[in-house]
Amino acid sequence: IYSFIHLLLFRDGSSVLGFLISIYSFLIYFIFKTYLINFKKNDLDKILIFIALIASLLSIVGWILVQLNINNLMVLTYDYPISIGKAGRSRALFEPPNSLFFFLVFPTLIVLDKLNYLDKKQYAIILFIVLLGSFLTFSKSNVLLFAVILFYYAYNKFFKNYKNIIYVLALFLI
Repeated sequence: IYSFIHLLLFRDGSSVLGFLISIYSFLIYFIFKTYLINFKKNDLDKILIFIALIASLLSIVGWILVQLNINNLMVLTYDYPISIGKAGRSRALFEPPNSLFFFLVFPTLIVLDKLNYLDKKQYAIILFIVLLGSFLTFSKSNVLLFAVILFYYAYNKFFKNYKNIIYVLALFLI
């Protein structure tokens, strides 16, 4: 409302730009609110997993191309103290590699949860691809993701005998 009043009183370029930004922000809010109300949680999970799978595959393909000495936009290359093969951090279509990593964290946890409750082979394959895509970013936060996964599996029925060992290992990683 403030932008509209400002536009009525002062008809300069900044007022018009402010009004357009306000309309754009409202439309983004309205679209997402409508989208979240009309779709079910399971549909959103599937969409997030699908997008994460595509981003991870782009990350892996980009890293493989760099290893074959084909420079591309999907990998940030410069000298690193630690590298596997030719030095490069996968970023898929994100700007910094850490943005790709942080994008992949939430879908990784969704896939991990679905794998725990549904126990389907497809979720194991998707989890491997997404984890490999996030690992190839060579983000320092990979250690935290590994610790979160260990904490998650500490509550799983398969690791009840090793619960204390997993807790100690996860705390050590954090």
